[in-house]
Order: sequence, then C-alpha cells, then structure tokens
Amino acid sequence: MVTHPVLPGTDDHLARFLDEVFSALPRCDQRRWAGAYLHGLLTVRGRKSLRNLAGSVSASSTASQCLQQFISASTWEWAPLRLAVARYAQKSAAVEAWTVATAAIPKRGEQSVGVRRRFVPELGRTLNCQSAVGLFLATEAGSVPVDWRLRLDGPWALDAGRRRRARLPEHARPQPVWADVLEMTAQLSAQLLPAPVVADLRVVAASEQLVAGLADQELDFLVEISPDQEVLPRPGRHTSPRTALPRATGAATLARRTRDGIRPPGQAGHLPRSVPGTYGEQLVPCPVLVTLPRVPAALRMWAQWQPGRVRPARVWLTNLTHARPQTVARLIRHAGDRAAVAALEEDFGLLDFEGRSYPGWHHHMTMVSAACAYRSLQGRSALAATA
Repeated sequence: MVTHPVLPGTDDHLARFLDEVFSALPRCDQRRWAGAYLHGLLTVRGRKSLRNLAGSVSASSTASQCLQQFISASTWEWAPLRLAVARYAQKSAAVEAWTVATAAIPKRGEQSVGVRRRFVPELGRTLNCQSAVGLFLATEAGSVPVDWRLRLDGPWALDAGRRRRARLPEHARPQPVWADVLEMTAQLSAQLLPAPVVADLRVVAASEQLVAGLADQELDFLVEISPDQEVLPRPGRHTSPRTALPRATGAATLARRTRDGIRPPGQAGHLPRSVPGTYGEQLVPCPVLVTLPRVPAALRMWAQWQPGRVRPARVWLTNLTHARPQTVARLIRHAGDRAAVAALEEDFGLLDFEGRSYPGWHHHMTMVSAACAYRSLQGRSALAATA
C-alpha cells in the first residue's frame, strides 16, 4: 500500500494554486495525486515518464501505479480543471489575446489514441503522430494553454475496435480544425471575459467557416488567411448605381493593387501608409473594407510585405476595423504560439504521455496545462491580490 505523497518544498503559493485548480476533483486522494503529478512535471528533468514523476515524490515502488491509475483509469472530468486554470491565468495577468496553436506528438505503433501518419506543415514532413489543437491565453507573462482537442481523423472515425480500446466516447468524432476552435472559444467565452482571437490556420483552408463562426459568437478576431483566399471589396459610400459591383479577387492581388494605388470600383479615401512590422517586414492595411464571399461581416485586411517582394508574405483579416497598426502588430506576434508549444514539449511533458486512452490523454494534457500556468504565472496571483 502506498501512502499519499507529501510534496517536498511546497510553499504557500503552490499550496494556494493546488487548492484553487484541483478543488474540482471530487476525492481527496485524487487531489493529492494531482499535486504529485504536477510536482513531477515541474521538477523532473528530461523525459517525464510515470516512473520519473513518481520518483520525485515517493520512494515507494508502487507510486507509479497510483499515478497511472490517476491519469489513465480514474474518471475525473477535465473540463472543470481547465476552466480553473483559465480563471487563474485571467486573474493573474492581463490577457492580450486568445490564440490557437497546433501540436504534433510523435508516437510509435498504431494503438495510441488518434495516432496515424500525417503530414505536419510546421515540420515539412510526414510523421506517425497524434495531432492536437490548443487554445491559449496570451499574457504578458507568457501563453497558457487552457483547452485541447485531439484530432480523430482517418481510421479513428469508423474503426469500432480501436475506438473501444481507446475508450473513445460516442460524441468524440472527427471534425474540422475550425470547428474544434469554435467549440473551444464558445465554451470559454461563456465563462471568461473574452479577448481577441488570433489564429493562423492557413493550412486548414477554412477561413470563411472560422471567420463566420467567430462573428456569430460576437468575438473580436484576427485570422491569417492564404494569400490566394478570395475576398470581396465592400462597396463604400461613394458607390453609385452606375458603378460596377466589386468582384471577388485573391487577397494578395487586392493587397498589391491597393498598395500600388489602384482602387477597387466605387472606393475613395487615402491610400495606406506602411508601418513597421516584424523581422524587417512592413505591415500595410488595406484602405477598403472587405468581406469573404459567404461572410457578410465588414473586415479590414492587413498584409505583411518583405522588402523587395511583389507578393505579400502573410495576409490577415480582422473585424477590428479601426485598430491601430501597433495593436495589430502586437496581436500578430501571438499568432501560432509555436514558442509556447515548444516550451510545453521541452519543459512540461507534452510529448511524454505513455498511455493509449482518450481520457488518459486529456487528463495528461490538463496537468501539462496546469504546470505551465503555475510556472508562467508564479507569484503573480498573490501580487494581483495585494495590488
């Protein structure tokens, strides 16, 4: 029999964090083993296997079995803990944006839930991996993950045997990335004060669905689109019945024409002036509002130009039509959150889940998120309370 672990070096701030985030767990033993798992993620160097995590809090030979039980077999719900992490982050630091990032988790074999061979655009190669999309709160202290969706495409959609072995619930079905994002933002906005949603989903080719969904949720957003995405110049107040209606055109083409002084029909106003971007690029607003072919919302388009290039490197759409260039540039810096995903891989065990089940994966990712929140925001909650 293993006694519950006593966490070494638990200070008052960590104790408050454990109480605040893990209070939703229904049983005392679950809360204690959650603290042990978190302690291991924060202190173990290198690979964060169950054996290594258990060794950081207990000398018992069966401690790793207890941690495995807590992560892979226990039936606790992860959504309340993730909401507690999000509330802790919002209370501890100013949230500048909600950002979207994807993660590829390499795996051997075919039994881990969601694993299959897929092309990973960020790496430029095909891997046998799990694929996940995460929602992060971007703060001045760093980005904190607060929700996750595991991709269940390919054989995981219809193979009843695989789904049963991985303990996949009936409602866990494959859906597009944009739908995963909208599901997460809808759930979070029902509980927290919203912030602009910043998403780089060029490889998904679903800008219209994402933009339409965020507009329906009445959220501010800045979404990167493919330069080839068709956009429609929105008729301005100078449009007359004799003026030809604007036609849909590629985003890159419209950006280039407006930058060079060629106005769409019926448009007037000052031409845009370049403002400094990042890495030597220029960030240029389109002087006319645009829409997407099946999205009526008025949007501002921004283009990032590399010196000497005719075609913009990146194109963005936002419903923050009057946002200052500095505001847009600051939001763009949060896009993708690749640095945040890399930190989860390097420091918090994102890649180290050893189980195969769907509940186990979500339990582990919840603990990874909690560890990242504590490390990133350590001490800030106490300072905010006394300010």
